[in-house]
Amino acid sequence: MYHTVRDLKPNTVYEFWVTASNSAGTSPGSDRAKHTTVPLAPTIKRKAVASCPNAALIEWESEGRNSADSYTVEFCKVCSSCDWTESLTESLTGITSCKTIVDLEPNENYLFYVRALNEGGCSDRSSPVSIRTTGNRFYLMEQTAHLALSLLEDGVTIVYNEDNVCVDSPNYDERFTR
Repeated sequence: MYHTVRDLKPNTVYEFWVTASNSAGTSPGSDRAKHTTVPLAPTIKRKAVASCPNAALIEWESEGRNSADSYTVEFCKVCSSCDWTESLTESLTGITSCKTIVDLEPNENYLFYVRALNEGGCSDRSSPVSIRTTGNRFYLMEQTAHLALSLLEDGVTIVYNEDNVCVDSPNYDERFTR
């Protein structure tokens, strides 16, 4: 005998047990079995997605508190001039935060999906987001950079801070002053 339980909430732990009843009464409950339902599919934050020629930053959110133990990012190259629309899907697994940077090939189109995982299993795929790896590289040139600009250790972030001007910096005629 079996019974189907419906309308369970996502990412929730349920306990199940069975009793038997007849004219003599009701039996003690069986051993309890715990079951965790899978989380809802994450939502990719389309406005937070960024790309450059060799990589993309993907950010997403998951409904509910502690909604997943980890995430899997799936992506595939899209070929518009071919007979197929998706190539082999690659996966990055075990991501514990809601964002990741993915190394990619330049000047290509990709589709990205995210799945949430918990002890109950894997969620459905998120809605896809399309990314094209294009962009420009910017360099902070010492000869022309304003003295209040500095490049952080990540090699990407430029910070403007008038209070942190290095007075020992060489003075160049070509340097921006505003």
